[in-house]
Amino acid sequence: MRDDLEDLIFRTCTLMGFFYLSQRADARPVELGFQETMNNVHIARYVAPPEHDPFLWYLEFREKWEKTMGFLSGDEVLAREMAERL
Repeated sequence: MRDDLEDLIFRTCTLMGFFYLSQRADARPVELGFQETMNNVHIARYVAPPEHDPFLWYLEFREKWEKTMGFLSGDEVLAREMAERL
């Protein structure tokens, strides 16, 4: 993840919140839209952080995938059977 992710989330939510406030349709939904948009900043910072590093998970998954593909490339019958199940 990029180092400025929290800053980008804050900026995006702020701009979206101001957009909601600029709409003059009905005061209640506009205010509610602003509040929910700003609540996303809190969610992103405190509620949503994953318990693990997604990039490390991806690297581990890719390594397992490459090993599996290497194994299947050596056994044509097994590879065909696996492809049929997908």
